[in-house]
Amino acid sequence: MSINFKDDIQVHVPTTVMLRQHEGTKKLNLHLLKIIADLEDRYKDTDQNEVNSQTITTMGGYQTPTKINFLDIDNKHIQKFRKTIVMPAIQTYLKHHFGQAASQVDPFPNAWANILHKGDWQAPHAHPSPGIIASGCYYIKMPKHLKNPEGCIEFITPNLAAWHHGFPYNRRVEPKEGLIVLFPPWYEHYVHPFKKDDTRAIIAFDVLPNKPGAQFVF
Repeated sequence: MSINFKDDIQVHVPTTVMLRQHEGTKKLNLHLLKIIADLEDRYKDTDQNEVNSQTITTMGGYQTPTKINFLDIDNKHIQKFRKTIVMPAIQTYLKHHFGQAASQVDPFPNAWANILHKGDWQAPHAHPSPGIIASGCYYIKMPKHLKNPEGCIEFITPNLAAWHHGFPYNRRVEPKEGLIVLFPPWYEHYVHPFKKDDTRAIIAFDVLPNKPGAQFVF
């Protein structure tokens, strides 16, 4: 008697991460870096530096206040960045991650800018605030010729049992200028410090399904 079988191999609870590397962003990046560096010069030692609140996971450096959406700033370079880089990447990511359901939302990114210097880093964290459907970051400036893992973003496996069985499966991304990364808000991650006397500048964001105050439809 023969025994027949049919395989159905499935991957459950997928973690969708999107990396989009842009070319031709050097000039725009320089404008964005100047804006953020100017903010750091003015506010680094004040309560307008969110790092000084000691309520976030950024260890050192400068971060714009949480009460300000960086992408709402009335500046032509910031608005160009929002229109040509952030929104197209969000639309693509949501379509891949949520499928047809993505058409039911009008995504709204809430962003902040961050600068790290020699020895600065970000502790492990996620973005679990209610309503967030995706998170991301865009790399404006990265120190050159760093030794891995310096300056890298490290994603921690959500399957904690994997560590017990010897399969950590952490995923490390080596950032490059012009790279935008999108990921689920629950995906825990951290940033390795670097030893070089240089600057790492990003714009990070969380994505809401609608602009605050609009009807929730997702």
